[in-house]
Amino acid sequence: MLRPERRGPPRRTHRPAALRRVSARPSGTPIRHAHPARPSGTAIRHGHSPTNQARQPLLRLFSILFMKKLFFILFSGFVLTGCTSLQQIALDNAGAASLKGQSITHTARKMPRFQIMGVDVKTSLGEADALIKDNQIPDPADAIARDLVAALSSAHGARPGGAPLALDSDEVDAISVAAGGSVRFVVDVQTLNWFAWYFPLDWNHYRLIYVARARVIDLASRKVIAESFCNRVPDDPEGAPSYKELVGDGAAGLKKELDVAGKACLATMKEKILAQ
Repeated sequence: MLRPERRGPPRRTHRPAALRRVSARPSGTPIRHAHPARPSGTAIRHGHSPTNQARQPLLRLFSILFMKKLFFILFSGFVLTGCTSLQQIALDNAGAASLKGQSITHTARKMPRFQIMGVDVKTSLGEADALIKDNQIPDPADAIARDLVAALSSAHGARPGGAPLALDSDEVDAISVAAGGSVRFVVDVQTLNWFAWYFPLDWNHYRLIYVARARVIDLASRKVIAESFCNRVPDDPEGAPSYKELVGDGAAGLKKELDVAGKACLATMKEKILAQ
């Protein structure tokens, strides 16, 4: 069926207002911009004045120092996150008097896993553990514990003796049960965290992060009579080892850093526990 031819004025199609405005401009009329044209010969001013240029090295230095300090604060918090509750408790007069003539020993714990983290270095936990085992690297906590026992014996007359207590629990009650009445006091030193990581502003050198806790426990009363901890996070790359120096030559660099960390932690713990 044929439709009748439609008569009348042609249908107007809808066009956006922007197109209608453009088409309304007479031919040859220049387009006017919203901003005025820059006068000829006027120089464009930038923010790099001589004063600003002189300040830039100083601003960069302050920025680096600020970021370094911020990284140290945040990283210290990260290292301690998830660790057992840590506190500094000095040995009081009653605790010191109770040590006189009493037997004392220390604990022996399984070493936590060691790790090396770097920008271009990918060392798995297994490889880092093998580095510790193959080079017979001891847990610094053992030496710290022995030295604390010696210091307490010398200062307060305790009697060192007995085999170290092999433990895998942090609970004082469990430690007392493990001792079985064989000793009155125990110095429990535990490595909580240790790993090597590059410096934030020097990726070619590595620092050893070491966190440990020491407790003096009275097994008769099942109470902690003194406690201390150390959180060693070096922030100066001067003299720090490279990756090759850290793991090469029988892990000589790592052994040196662990020795420094152990001695620093021992000094801190003796000062806090013995109030020296």
